[in-house]
Amino acid sequence: FLHGEAVAWGMLAATRIADATGMLDPADADAIRDAILRYGPLPAAHDLDPGALLARLSGDKKTIHGQVHFVLPARIGDAKVVTGIDPKLVRRAIENTLREQA
Repeated sequence: FLHGEAVAWGMLAATRIADATGMLDPADADAIRDAILRYGPLPAAHDLDPGALLARLSGDKKTIHGQVHFVLPARIGDAKVVTGIDPKLVRRAIENTLREQA
């Protein structure tokens, strides 16, 4: 993926996590997803392994002392850094994001 494409995929998953935790209003989640997808189609990602993506988070630049720090939207124009998200929820968000955009 190009950098922007990878960022867009990550933003879609982050929006799904924020929505699933109740941190983000569902209407705002829909608006964020719509805005991302209006830039154009994302390259196919249905062949990516959600487990491998989840494992890669441990090496992400936002992971500090083994704690994954997620940048999640709280509302349009406002994001928060959040830790302690259940890995099962993260995996589900990855799976659903990849499936939804397939």
